[in-house]
Amino acid sequence: MLLNTLELLNLEEKLLVEFNENMTGILSLLNRKGQLFEFLEMIGLAGLISSQPIYSPYKTGKIVVVGGSEVKESVFAAVAKGLGISKERFEFCLDYESAQKYNYKKMQYNPNYSLVIFGPIGHSGYEKGNYGSVISALENKEGYPPILKSGKNELKLTKSGFKECLLNAIEKGYIS
Repeated sequence: MLLNTLELLNLEEKLLVEFNENMTGILSLLNRKGQLFEFLEMIGLAGLISSQPIYSPYKTGKIVVVGGSEVKESVFAAVAKGLGISKERFEFCLDYESAQKYNYKKMQYNPNYSLVIFGPIGHSGYEKGNYGSVISALENKEGYPPILKSGKNELKLTKSGFKECLLNAIEKGYIS
């Protein structure tokens, strides 16, 4: 819905009153919902917040593994155990439908999430927004943990690809 000039002027007056009377409440609500930076970015004022992100994920946090795979969670957990990583650190989402409905937003600016490993998933999903896929959205938006893709020429979540991602993450210092 597009507003005409008169409607825009009326809205501007109403917003000025609301913002003047309740700026702290509005900013607090956006901040609590994790939407403050996104709001400022949308209105072209993201530069008001420090350009150096305060967010830094814990190296001992959760590792999310998302994507269709024939490999069972228990096999992935055994691979991780062999590398000294507890199975309690993992959240697995290993089927196509769950991957599309997964709440990726809960990881944004949440230092308890250390890493996301992606296998094959559909391009559409609730969190993709204007990006071509959920993966590119998470790679390009601020505040998400590092993203690694399993597979050489295509996304494929195999035992060896999973192990390679974990070793890569350890080497890069994403996880410990």
